[in-house]
Amino acid sequence: MCFQLSVLRQVTGQHELSLTHSTTHTVDLTTLTAQQLTAVKKQLDGEVEHLSSSYAQLAAALAKFKECLRVVQSESASFDSASPLLATRRASPLTKQ
Repeated sequence: MCFQLSVLRQVTGQHELSLTHSTTHTVDLTTLTAQQLTAVKKQLDGEVEHLSSSYAQLAAALAKFKECLRVVQSESASFDSASPLLATRRASPLTKQ
């Protein structure tokens, strides 16, 4: 059984397996020690948790977007384009009088 990992890197005196999008190497999992396998499992669990959280946040944002879209479409359908849009013009340094 093989797994795509980046190379072992030294972090504060301990080896740490890093899953990144950078240079990856195929590592045979049967050659890893129990400590290294535990580190891989811990990192994968963290990645799954992060992805699950990100997916939940994305789903919530999508629901909010759909609700906003529904409101805008509802309001625009009820807006009578034949009626003029009235806006008051006040004296301002940005407008010419």
